[in-house]
Amino acid sequence: MVSQVSTDMTLLAGDVIVCGTSLGIGSIEPDGFIDIGNEGIGVFRNSVD
Repeated sequence: MVSQVSTDMTLLAGDVIVCGTSLGIGSIEPDGFIDIGNEGIGVFRNSVD
């Protein structure tokens, strides 16, 4: 995946690649939130309309 993404854009140290949910998790419902993060960068929260 990293190789494929890097053909379209330059990846820098600390870049985060988000690719969806794992099997069995289900769909994201309207008015829900997606939280992405780790200890080094903190948390990015995005709402779903």
